[in-house]
Amino acid sequence: MKICGANPARANGLYPKKGCIRPGSDADILFLDEEFLVDTVFARGRKMVEHGKALVKGTFETN
Repeated sequence: MKICGANPARANGLYPKKGCIRPGSDADILFLDEEFLVDTVFARGRKMVEHGKALVKGTFETN
């Protein structure tokens, strides 16, 4: 958790709002598949990505 959560959040001045799971912090979290590709994302209290497909348009797409 520290290597991909707390440490980057601290380095970017976002800790403890980001980078930890506790009351008052944002609960954004992502799950990777066995190939380390994004499988599922929860952000802003909603499931945004499932099985690598965006469920909410206009948030994570890239050109």
